[in-house]
Amino acid sequence: MLTNLPTETQEQKIHVVNIYKSRWHIEDYHKILKIGYQIDEIYLHSSRQAIISALALISLSACRLYWIIYVGRVDPECKADELFNEYEWKSPYIYLKEPVPSQSPPLAEVIIQIARMGGYKVQKKALPPGIKSMWLGFQALGIAAEMYKNILSTKT
Repeated sequence: MLTNLPTETQEQKIHVVNIYKSRWHIEDYHKILKIGYQIDEIYLHSSRQAIISALALISLSACRLYWIIYVGRVDPECKADELFNEYEWKSPYIYLKEPVPSQSPPLAEVIIQIARMGGYKVQKKALPPGIKSMWLGFQALGIAAEMYKNILSTKT
């Protein structure tokens, strides 16, 4: 690691390592912006305000997707209903034609379902879903969840 910060004491070394660890969150977030949302290819031929508004919406959506991926990987105890509405976490099961759990499943399980909606193939000893399959699945989830929510609202 290259740094111009002091690294004489153990505490200073730990501080530098923590800074580097934090940088990976930023790198992963930017990867979502570039790979998923293709933010570097956005061409809006209208006002500056339209570009700013589009970037704000994309940033919010990318932030939510990154947060879901991150929490799903680091907190195995997290349940899906902590980050999703009920109709959202149930939608991938319906979309994939699988039995819907009666109670909120672990977030990590729902993340796999979302990734499958984006083309991820579940295999033994497979790596966690990548940004591209998560982004594609997240887009499909938005559509499926909205449809499921609308179906539920017509039943009442």
